[in-house]
Amino acid sequence: MTLVRVEYEFFDFEDASPAATDLARQIRLHFADGPTVYISWSWEHQHGDADAPYSLAFGPRSHFTEEASAVVDASGSAFWAGHLGHPVRLEWFGSEFQIVEVTSDRAKTYLFSHGRDRVWLAATPPTPGRFDATA
Repeated sequence: MTLVRVEYEFFDFEDASPAATDLARQIRLHFADGPTVYISWSWEHQHGDADAPYSLAFGPRSHFTEEASAVVDASGSAFWAGHLGHPVRLEWFGSEFQIVEVTSDRAKTYLFSHGRDRVWLAATPPTPGRFDATA
């Protein structure tokens, strides 16, 4: 699917910025040739009772019923600019449903939870316990 736009959704207590490196709400990936994909943290055990709560989840529907306080176009941010106009893949990185690797022929972006109620972003595979954009 060819990525055409990336939006960040924020709650009212967050600083809405396209330069955000973590979100309490969710990310929207818009595609030219497919449905929008929503990526968020989830408090549910994703695939079994042994899975950690606060893992990541992604799919074609919003993970929230109420409207976001703010929606920001993050397409031009360092995490996404290299993917725009190119087909991307979303794949689990590792086996604990904590990291999603977004890959195109030009870039990689890592989205992760590490057992927290947030979606963090990184340019390289994150290290468990580190929560910054250079992890």
